[in-house]
Order: sequence, then structure tokens, then C-alpha cells
Amino acid sequence: GFGADSVFVSLSNGDGSFGEAQSVLDSFTVNNGGWGDQGEVPRMVGDFNGDGRDDIIGFGFNDVQISFSNADGTFSEAQVADIGAEGSSNFTVNSGGWTSQDQYPRAVADIDGDGRDDIIGFGQDSIFYALSEGDGSFTESEILNLEGASNFTIGAGGWTRQGQFPRFLDDINGDDKADIVGFGSESVFAALA
Repeated sequence: GFGADSVFVSLSNGDGSFGEAQSVLDSFTVNNGGWGDQGEVPRMVGDFNGDGRDDIIGFGFNDVQISFSNADGTFSEAQVADIGAEGSSNFTVNSGGWTSQDQYPRAVADIDGDGRDDIIGFGQDSIFYALSEGDGSFTESEILNLEGASNFTIGAGGWTRQGQFPRFLDDINGDDKADIVGFGSESVFAALA
């Protein structure tokens, strides 16, 4: 969990119970980096280097930060996750206009089937993605050219609020690539990767 001053982890005991919460990292918190509102500067977990352990990623005001999981339940110090060769900080509040997780949600999922979670952002008229390179960097963000994908945006499909019309990324056809599933006002929609 993300506390005011620390990130806490409770490791699973494997029997449905968890160990005592331990402070493992002081990044990604309200008092250490200004990570105040999850709706504006969201933090997520996903496996970005393909080692089978979930890491932490945060979409801040000016940059995207990532912290890799260690085998002992702790995390490496946060580092800026370069997006693209020029070190772009797209998917942030001040670079790309990602001002609201409710209107313009960002998500993490493996969309190319390489075992590493990638970044996906639902913009005004397009869906953008950046593929994980496995080392804390990502490819340059591009428009997702998936049949029907743009229908999951505000401009093209009226998906105005994630809270009301949620969109999820998960593999629904068993090909190891995350697909888009969206819950509209009258139907559930899908776009396959």
C-alpha cells in the first residue's frame, strides 16, 4: 500500500493469510514526491522486466517513475522511466495532458506477448501505447492500431468516465496478449490484440 511516507508490503503466506506489513520504499508517496491523488498521478503494479515479480510504476506530473521488485519483497530506488529514444515523459499530467485517471486512464498490461507489461493510455481520440524494453525504459509512444480500439475513447466512443464506463486490459482469447474490454451503457465491447 502507498502510505503518506512509505510503501508497505505484506507478503503472502500461501494459505490465504499475509505477513505483517513492512515499509519497503519511501518513493511514490504523498510526502516523498507529491503522489497525492491517485486520480491525477496514479501508481500501479506490473511486471515490467519479465522476471515474474510485480514492479511499481507511477505516472507523475512531469515524469513516469519505475521501481523494480527485488526477490526479498523490497524494491529498487525509483528511477525515471524513459519513454522513447529522446527520454520523453508522455503519459504525465504536464506532458501529454493526462490530467485525470477517470477521463484519460492509463493502464499497464502485456499487449505484445513478451512477458513484460507495457503502458497503455486512453486519450481523447486515440489509444496510445509504449512497449516495455525490460530495463525501465519504453518505446516511443504510438497510436494503437487495433481494429475497434479508438471506439474506447471519449471523442470516438463517448467513454467519458472510467468510473462509469470502465475499460480493462486482459487476455480474453488466450494468445498471451492483453485485449481491451469496455463496459458501455448498454453492452460490453471488446477489441482483440
